[in-house]
Amino acid sequence: MERCLEKLIAAEPTITHYDTVVGDGDCGNTLKRGAQSILSYLSQGTLPTSARAMLINISNKLEKSTDGTIGFIVTIFLHCLASSLPTEKTPMTSSTWASAANHALVELEQYTPAKQGDRTLMDALEPFIKTFNDTKGDIKKSVDSAKKGMEKTKSMKPSLGRAVYVNEEAWDKVPDPGAYGVVEFLSGLL
Repeated sequence: MERCLEKLIAAEPTITHYDTVVGDGDCGNTLKRGAQSILSYLSQGTLPTSARAMLINISNKLEKSTDGTIGFIVTIFLHCLASSLPTEKTPMTSSTWASAANHALVELEQYTPAKQGDRTLMDALEPFIKTFNDTKGDIKKSVDSAKKGMEKTKSMKPSLGRAVYVNEEAWDKVPDPGAYGVVEFLSGLL
């Protein structure tokens, strides 16, 4: 988790640059603030022993430290992921995480119209989760799928978010900032 968060924090200038080209420029700082709040939480000492309790605590931290659509989507996804996890006494395997992530994605779709193909963070998150579930936890293949999804956002016409209002030429220049942030975070798993 710490590696993932550190990668996201280090990517803030790039994410911010991308978001100034196709958005309102706050995505990088929002993700950085959220990552820093989680790192602060993780450094406070004794942490819950269950993955479910840990994710609930992390999503509560994110809810307070992030804003905007990306903060909302990530917070809701983590709440859904926590509720999709088995009880405390069940061993957490890659397959368990994959199934829970897939279930959380289905739940998330009830809270946001964003989906793969809209030029949002979902263009990286959905392929990661689907590959992770299909391969029963192959991180490398899953991160590769997320990267491919993010790359496809270059020149993709947005359906949602601030990029809808940006000059069309800007879409060709950079990937979706949220999708890029998701890939940076997930690449920390490697």
